[in-house]
Amino acid sequence: MVLALYEKGVAFEQVFINIHAGEQNADWFLKISPKALVPVLQIDDTFYTESEDIIDVIDDVFTGGKYNAKLFCFL
Repeated sequence: MVLALYEKGVAFEQVFINIHAGEQNADWFLKISPKALVPVLQIDDTFYTESEDIIDVIDDVFTGGKYNAKLFCFL
């Protein structure tokens, strides 16, 4: 996911989730990923939790312009 975002030239914030410490089960994370799936791509107020969907969104959506993107990935 990270490489795809860099290849598209997308500025994004990377948020690390420590799955060994169980951070994917924290209440705040379960609100954005109810199945505790990692990675999660957030674009504005929309969250994508399936890897295939994330790659499709990166390929289809990021064609230029500025986005408020955040990638939650495991540590």
